Amino acid sequence: MILGSLNSTSYIEKINPLFKTAFDYIRNTDFTKMEISTERIEIERDHIYLLLFEYKGKKHENASRESHRNEIEIHFPIVGREIFGWIDKGECETIASIDSKEDLIFYKDSVDTYIMASAGQFVVFFPEDVHAPGIGFGHIKKGVIKIII
Repeated sequence: MILGSLNSTSYIEKINPLFKTAFDYIRNTDFTKMEISTERIEIERDHIYLLLFEYKGKKHENASRESHRNEIEIHFPIVGREIFGWIDKGECETIASIDSKEDLIFYKDSVDTYIMASAGQFVVFFPEDVHAPGIGFGHIKKGVIKIII
């Protein structure tokens, strides 16, 4: 997991060649003018896509604990502040796995670390990161860029 500022991504972009494309897209797009859609918005066909979400933040005990086998996720708040729970995947017990197209695994374990991100910041979750997104107070609008690995 990485927490950072959208103003300082040059070192992170060296981790994976697709990160630069993803961060350039985030920096060069006015998300306030985009419609909320959980439908894929293709950024680089078969490699990078965007989902946009809007919801009321939930209590930490109501957040799902999830990970992905074949995706790296970049979460970035557009409006509001979002809290993310985190725990290492090696410490968790799977309760459900959604079909491979969705690439989503759920866990029953409680997260043990929390971080907060607001507009101008991002959080990267790798396949080994079990995360609990959507925690917060009030209105949250955010984007999630998914990089297929």
